[in-house]
Amino acid sequence: MRFMHEVLRGLPFCFVHLDDILCYSENAEEHRSHLRTIFQRLRSYGLKLNISKCVFGVTELIFLGHLITPDGIKPLPDKVQAVLDYKQPETVGSLRKFLGLLNFYRRFLPKAAEQQYLLSEFLKG
Repeated sequence: MRFMHEVLRGLPFCFVHLDDILCYSENAEEHRSHLRTIFQRLRSYGLKLNISKCVFGVTELIFLGHLITPDGIKPLPDKVQAVLDYKQPETVGSLRKFLGLLNFYRRFLPKAAEQQYLLSEFLKG
């Protein structure tokens, strides 16, 4: 991970997570320019892309469990539905699983910390 950060350091239109690269741009022309810059940087380090794992020129995509859109970052609709449909936890294990699900999307939940705190109190013996 540190290596990829070093390779793409200084590119403000680029986000790296392990070996995943997210390139974001305002328009198609800018995107082509950004991609050329990334490709040149990767080539200069002797790195190659697995083209079958690449997605280019889209306005929305799923990245690290989130939906990335021109309007911002959103939770995946099926994950939101999973939270809404989650059966009331009846065991410590199912409560932990539910809290983990909530924690992943906590940035989208108003008062998440306060709600999770109340639920996590049930985990204390």
